[in-house]
Amino acid sequence: MPFLGAIDYLPKDWRDRLPGWAHRSLLTRYAKFEGGELHRAVLDLMLGYKENHGLVFPAIPAPPLLFLHIRDLALPPEVHPFAQKTCHLVGMGFSFPTRGSSPSRYMLLDIPDVLLVASLVVATKHLYPPDGVERFPLDAEGPLCRRMDWTVWESEFPKMPDKKPALLEYEHMNLQEIWSMSKGEMNELLDWFQETQIEKSRTDETDIDRLFPLDDIRPLPGIPEIPQEDIEARIGRVQSAMKSVSSRPDPDDGKEGVKRLGSDYRSYKHVDELEGPVKRFYEVAAEVAGLSVRDLVRAVYALEQALQEWQRQDRRHLER
Repeated sequence: MPFLGAIDYLPKDWRDRLPGWAHRSLLTRYAKFEGGELHRAVLDLMLGYKENHGLVFPAIPAPPLLFLHIRDLALPPEVHPFAQKTCHLVGMGFSFPTRGSSPSRYMLLDIPDVLLVASLVVATKHLYPPDGVERFPLDAEGPLCRRMDWTVWESEFPKMPDKKPALLEYEHMNLQEIWSMSKGEMNELLDWFQETQIEKSRTDETDIDRLFPLDDIRPLPGIPEIPQEDIEARIGRVQSAMKSVSSRPDPDDGKEGVKRLGSDYRSYKHVDELEGPVKRFYEVAAEVAGLSVRDLVRAVYALEQALQEWQRQDRRHLER
């Protein structure tokens, strides 16, 4: 695919005149998909086909994808139907865009994969809230009859150290900065120079080429894949740490003293509002979905607002 080697298709005279941001765009070996860039590109592509050619793509397979996310996040399987029901209540499907009619302005929730993980977060916060507030089921069949130990869950997903950017601003560095580079940074600099400044399509081999042949650029280390056995073991440890919760009936005096499902549900509009286990939960969910935490917070908050609007409309309908 030309995209995977786009910079090789440009003449050297052109590459020499490109700014650093253009090099980063064309060097796909450094591409990152952690901030929702891939999701937005797919949405733009789907909408372009729909508006220009009348082609409508089928919906994504939501049930198996939900199961994959639940497995990767070590969540109880009970959140699966609640996540789907959440999308059904607000009238959103899993096609491009998620809203049936063509909206004038598209948002994050119009991307089915984003809606999928947002609904999973909302369902988990309802059924197994990570805020430490005690809630009790009305009877033994209630959804709150089991409680997650979020301390155990958080220990299964330790926070990794932040990684530095893969590509530095080499064209703006001075000699002192280059001299103080580490061995790894120097290797990155030489790889960058070989990939962007040396013509690869030369047919005439010179003496300097024969004396000092260039090795192939080392591939970047990939993301280590977790074995299936380790994933299942992690799920088993989280599930075994869950605790049973006894049901509590409503007080005879009619006072609302027992917190139920959805009581004191908290929405988070900004990233800096996250703390404790809920912060780590958002971080891991965003990593699994290929989103930034900021975008996931925005998507979950938008879905929660849509649910609140549905509740208001349903309440007005019952009062008529």
